[in-house]
Amino acid sequence: MEISIRTLDPSLVHQANMNSMGGKRGDLSVTSYESYCERVLSWPISDEKKQKIVDQIYQKLSEQLRHEARHVSVMVAGPSGYNPKKLDHSDMILRLSAEFVEWFKDMESQIQRPESEDSKRASAEDHRVCGQPAGAGPHRFLGRACDGGQRQVHRAV
Repeated sequence: MEISIRTLDPSLVHQANMNSMGGKRGDLSVTSYESYCERVLSWPISDEKKQKIVDQIYQKLSEQLRHEARHVSVMVAGPSGYNPKKLDHSDMILRLSAEFVEWFKDMESQIQRPESEDSKRASAEDHRVCGQPAGAGPHRFLGRACDGGQRQVHRAV
């Protein structure tokens, strides 16, 4: 199954760029979105799960981009006569960004947790035969080097 990464709305990206002081707000959002998607693609999970997570990233960051596109800096809104409170979406952008980062960290830790538990279990099994405790320093077992769990030289049968 090929994983489909949708592109963020180009008109919102352009509008976010136009409303930002540096002219790069939308482009930075696209770069961030692509980076998160690439990280998900590297995870050791099924393609179906990857697609579901990538779709959730798209939804969450599209919502954030909508607010970034509508946000006009107080520096611009004030002098031009616009109502700065109506155009200031900074609180919403910060809240959505923080929520997304927490959600992604939680998702990433859930994906990596099984790997770390498997490696601990494998390390303990590696030393059941030689009798050394897991994490024991380098030693020899039946004439073969055993590095104390840092490399898997022998395994319990």
